[in-house]
Amino acid sequence: MTIKTVFLLSGQGSQYYQMGRQLYDSNTVFRHHMNRLDQTVLSISKDSIIQILYHDERTRKEEFSRTIHTHPAIFMVEFSLAKALIFYGVKPDYLFGSSLGEYVAAALSGMASSEDILRTIVRRAQSIENFCTPGMMLTILYSSDLYHIDTLLNQHSTLVSIHHNKNFVISGTRKKLVKIYQYLKNRGITVLKLPISHGFHSHAIDSSYADMHFIDTNTSYKSPRIPTISCLKGHEIKSIYFQDYFWNVGRQPILFQKALKYLFDTLGNTINFVDVGPSGTMASFVKRHLDIKNRHNIFTILTSPLHEVDNFSKIINDLGTNSAEVYSLEEKE
Repeated sequence: MTIKTVFLLSGQGSQYYQMGRQLYDSNTVFRHHMNRLDQTVLSISKDSIIQILYHDERTRKEEFSRTIHTHPAIFMVEFSLAKALIFYGVKPDYLFGSSLGEYVAAALSGMASSEDILRTIVRRAQSIENFCTPGMMLTILYSSDLYHIDTLLNQHSTLVSIHHNKNFVISGTRKKLVKIYQYLKNRGITVLKLPISHGFHSHAIDSSYADMHFIDTNTSYKSPRIPTISCLKGHEIKSIYFQDYFWNVGRQPILFQKALKYLFDTLGNTINFVDVGPSGTMASFVKRHLDIKNRHNIFTILTSPLHEVDNFSKIINDLGTNSAEVYSLEEKE
């Protein structure tokens, strides 16, 4: 039985300056797609994401949080890395998208071109910055039961996602989340501020709905050519069948556990997971759901800026095919 390969595509929260820099400097395919997509961003904004992301004075330790930059940067890095893997013979049988990662899945699966989806992402980021007040998102390393029993949390924030039994995320306005953050710290509960400038997946972005709804009317989508698991729906999607689908991707909760269970139920106990997102966060969440019956292989690439090329090469050696098919850098998206 052939082991299926699943690409894990994450959203905001684990991005950082210089992510993918070693690959950009050394891998022709990755660099080609990054440069091509950067031109798309430049066509509708004044910013070069590559210059911002890979500026020599920026370090991984600096907070990288401005939406107008992080949204396209995450898409560009994940899409370019996935295309580089595919070029060298690591082909996904399934795509697993979470939040912004669902846009990457849509592009990789052929629902729309990478350029069209990236333009939509940039316009959405502009809309968020133009219409929404600053917000926050917090990762809380504690049982999610806390959210349901603590009124400070459940009355003043939105539960975004439960990644495993000791990790959940909340979102909301900056004023309310700052208060919750300090409250949890005082209780001795580990809480992390995500590098996010707005309260995604909560009412804190509702003021951008009208503008985003208008953006959605100008984009049409095809059925996916690669099976795609959505954390918005918690299962595989056959089409984007209503206009505000991607508005809901950024506004509604992330059903990570439901989507992962669907994937396990569909593919069984042996899967090759390839995390193409920053920091390997999706891989770490998946690991928390494995038991002794699972024989999954989990690969990460962007976990260390010094080992990106080594990690990439290992995946190619372990999962790449020896197909005689010739790929072109100008392959139609």
